[in-house]
Amino acid sequence: MGAVGDSDEDDPVRAGIIKVAGGLDRLDALQERAFDAAAAAHLATGCPILTHTEQGTAGMEQVERLALRSVPPGRVILSHVDRVPDVEYHRRLLDTGVNLEYDSGFRWKEGNLTIELLQQLLPQYPTQLLVGMDAARNSYWSSFGGRPGLAWLMTDFREMLRGMGLDEDLLVNLFVQNPARAFAFTKPV
Repeated sequence: MGAVGDSDEDDPVRAGIIKVAGGLDRLDALQERAFDAAAAAHLATGCPILTHTEQGTAGMEQVERLALRSVPPGRVILSHVDRVPDVEYHRRLLDTGVNLEYDSGFRWKEGNLTIELLQQLLPQYPTQLLVGMDAARNSYWSSFGGRPGLAWLMTDFREMLRGMGLDEDLLVNLFVQNPARAFAFTKPV
């Protein structure tokens, strides 16, 4: 087994994602250091970066910080951004080349901002959007008697998107092709 940072393809032990978190509306000095470390780890390993955006905010600052450290935007996935209802904010982020992960589709009580964003943006950015579930509570897991359960994403949610007129090619991108590409390793720099 190689040392941390080695990119030996025969080594079976490798991180699957580099996760780094930002704060509400901006990055503080400690978070900037964490983003710099995430960038260095990506450049050394080729491992993709998944960021936490607090309430969907500070996405552009995160993208810019990683770009300053030479991380290609296509290797970055911003999560939780569907908590910001401004479609132009999403377009500005997508125009940089980053991937956006929407994970609040099961949370909306009235209307579904996640579906509205996907209807508007998936046809224009078919290779940059991903979906997930920010479902860390037992009350969301069917195995603990909760709802909606993790299968909801691939069953009910997929059917809702199909019912809203998104064609099958876009759904294959969203559920299969985009995650496969976004979570793949690249050659270290």
